[in-house]
Parts: sequence; structure tokens; C-alpha cells
Amino acid sequence: MRIIRRNTVWFPEFKAGVHGGKLMVTEVGSVKKEIAYHGDVINTTARIQSECNNYSANMLISESLLKEMQLPEDYVTKNIDDLLLRGKAKAINIFSISKE
Repeated sequence: MRIIRRNTVWFPEFKAGVHGGKLMVTEVGSVKKEIAYHGDVINTTARIQSECNNYSANMLISESLLKEMQLPEDYVTKNIDDLLLRGKAKAINIFSISKE
């Protein structure tokens, strides 16, 4: 996250990676309970997000999830490339999403 200034107002700016799939949710601890998430989808999402700076994008999404979504008309997608993400055997096609 970084903070940018527009006129006299400061705004946080985030980078995001988006992917879909199944994961496991567990509750850990007996006194201080926490929710923990496990699964390949979390690692893949983190790897996609880490590519944002390489492609000057604020939001990247996997093609598999993009195919399942219906974006509003004022959003534009751009095919980035097939990326071989760290720890993956197969390349994943990645798109950027931005608002017109």
C-alpha cells in the first residue's frame, strides 16, 4: 500500500491479485481462537498480486476467474500474458482490470 495525494486529499492505493478456487478454513486455538485459511488458491493469489508492479497494474486477475465473472461495462480488461508463477508447474493466463 502507498498513500497518494490528489489535490488536498490523501488516498491509500493498493495492489490486488484475484483468483478463485477451493480452500480449507479451520479454527485454531482454544483460548484465543483464530481462523486460518489453507490451500493452493491462496498461494496462487499472492503470486498474482506480486506481479502487479512488473506490469504497472493495480489489479491482476486469473483468466479462470475472469471467465466466471460478469464485469460492469465501465471496467476494461487487458490480457497480460501466460505467467509461470513461482511454485507452479503450469503457466496461468493473467489479465489486468481497470476502470475506464
